Amino acid sequence: MADVIANRVDYRLLHGQVMSKWVPILNISKIYIIDDETANDEWQKNVLRLTAGDKKVVFRTLARALELWKEKRFGTGRVPVLFKDIETARAAHFGGYEFPELVVGQVPGAPDRKIAHVSINVSDHELDLLKELADAGVKVTFQLVPDETPADLAPIYRKLKADFAAGK
Repeated sequence: MADVIANRVDYRLLHGQVMSKWVPILNISKIYIIDDETANDEWQKNVLRLTAGDKKVVFRTLARALELWKEKRFGTGRVPVLFKDIETARAAHFGGYEFPELVVGQVPGAPDRKIAHVSINVSDHELDLLKELADAGVKVTFQLVPDETPADLAPIYRKLKADFAAGK
């Protein structure tokens, strides 16, 4: 069974920051991406494979990933699991792919989102999904790069919930 060494949300999935900062530190064998849209888009998969250089990239829909996880068929080696969005990470966890930690990386800004940490943005709904994960025992942190101190969800949750409630 694969040794899952990290679970991360980053809407860009694979990009220079992941490949130059995270991959060397984690000493990975391959990269696992769980995202329905990406798993069904050959062009996007080819672009991401090019970004990954010599690292193998495995693309799975959420349903297929959950099936393989339950059958203990995630493969072997040291594997980070990347999610494009918070919703998919939450669905994976509560669908049977339970993980102890989730690092939230780049999430883009939008009119319904507020800055949670540096350039990581969340909506009120996404904040609630992260809180559900935390309440289920998942350590949720915000961190763009490995040399940055991770920011814990709890104080961010309190501040942003107050801001959303006040319409700030």
